[in-house]
Amino acid sequence: MASRKRRAAAASTSPDWVLRLPWLAALTAFVVFLPALGNGFVNWDDDRNFLDNPFFRGLAPENLRWAFSTFLLGHYHPLTWLSLEADYAVWGLDSVGYHLTSALLHAAATFFVCLLFGELIRRARGEAAASPATLWGAFVGALLFALHPLRVESVAWASERRDVLSGLFYALTLWLYVRGRLAASLAAFTAALLSKVIVVTLPVVLLILDVYPLRRPLSLRVALEKAPYFGLALLFGLIGVGRYEAGVSGVAANLDLYPGLRLALSVWGLAFYAFKTVVPFGLYPMVVPTADPQPTDALFLASGALVVGVTAAALWLWRGGRPALAAAWAAYGVTLLPVLSILRLDRQQSVADHHSYLATLGLAALAGGLWSFWSDRARRPAAATAAAALVLLAALTIRQIGFWADSETLWRRTAEAFPEAIVAHNNLGRALAEQGRADDAIASFERAVAVDPRYAHAQYNLGSMLMQSGRLAEAEAAFRAGLDRQPRFAQGWSDLGNCLLRQRRVEEAIQAYDRALEVDPNHADARHNRNLAMQLLSAEGRP
Repeated sequence: MASRKRRAAAASTSPDWVLRLPWLAALTAFVVFLPALGNGFVNWDDDRNFLDNPFFRGLAPENLRWAFSTFLLGHYHPLTWLSLEADYAVWGLDSVGYHLTSALLHAAATFFVCLLFGELIRRARGEAAASPATLWGAFVGALLFALHPLRVESVAWASERRDVLSGLFYALTLWLYVRGRLAASLAAFTAALLSKVIVVTLPVVLLILDVYPLRRPLSLRVALEKAPYFGLALLFGLIGVGRYEAGVSGVAANLDLYPGLRLALSVWGLAFYAFKTVVPFGLYPMVVPTADPQPTDALFLASGALVVGVTAAALWLWRGGRPALAAAWAAYGVTLLPVLSILRLDRQQSVADHHSYLATLGLAALAGGLWSFWSDRARRPAAATAAAALVLLAALTIRQIGFWADSETLWRRTAEAFPEAIVAHNNLGRALAEQGRADDAIASFERAVAVDPRYAHAQYNLGSMLMQSGRLAEAEAAFRAGLDRQPRFAQGWSDLGNCLLRQRRVEEAIQAYDRALEVDPNHADARHNRNLAMQLLSAEGRP
């Protein structure tokens, strides 16, 4: 009791500038991410989202309607699209403006993360009002989150705008909830869901916070106040799952496929983000240790040992009256659940840095809280350690931002690190093709095909480059291999028709164009080239 009184008394003497630490945290995050403004768009969704997408360009009524109706690339995030439409209205297709907005949103998220951590650490320390140690702990925790190189993918990749926007509203939702402003919190949660559906697990995080550090006795009233949150989460969760052609029932039916591999990849995901939070080196847009992962791989067994070890430690500390690790670890796992391989199986991309944006908030809050207790006992060593850690993280983040400067830099580094990463080789080839480096592009596409001949996109791209280089027989083989895998691809049939037409195999070319038009009756190139082929037949005197 005396200790709590001393902490409350210390809080009353906090200098005014200490209360401005959330602003300093936001400014620091913004400054560290300023180098991202020099980056361009990359050929990983940025092309399809922005460069090749006429529908988001502006704030006209048709653009606004499109934002609330589109599932482009399988996502529903109308509020994110509104922010991007506003960017286009100001910047056009200048990537500087998009990166500037993302950096500002990340800074704003950092501001509310700092406020949130202040409330959480204050409750954990049992203070009536936040002491300087609590405020500094919140500041340190917020910057451990904001300056971490794991954040680079979310902030410096224009297509991940949804991460920073949903992160802003996510932190705001939690802060308002902890302060007892439920109506405003629910409104912020709605905005978060409209920014990215991944936040659907937030109501469970609220229950975790009720247990610790809020220490609210579980009751019917406490449970019922979450009902609107769960209702919204269910609605948007169904919308998100409904984007798949098979619908909810189809997704559920696929859950029993490869259960061992799903579990192994999911456990790896849990271990991966936690490990990289502590050891923030070697971050890539794709991590593909092997092209054919098996549940018994050493990597997955080691990941399982790490997850079991941390879980056991959390339970042991909880039973000993120290529930902080258990609460942070539970929130971490719950937040990651929608992106783990239990629900979505992808052998080539079961982990991605941007998935950690929300999930590691609890770990950062835990670190900030532990630091505040340490600073009570050893202020100078605690301050020196925090300063060194933050400087290191900032330096690593600035370096990581440079890897996202352009498509070639991004994918060459990834392909060299993970030779089994099909998408890395394919996208590197695309970047080289845009530079007119045909031979280098062909080599990259051939490496992608060598890893997995079933990867249709690489086969199409390889065929296109071979055709441009005059290697028509090889191009035809590549096109046909891709179409065997993906026969409902109109552009592939059109390209095959072009390849056949250049070989003077006019009738076969017409058949390919017909297949393209069967898939897409509005495919203008296929229709135009079919007419040319028909004219050639007529000129040769054939019907």
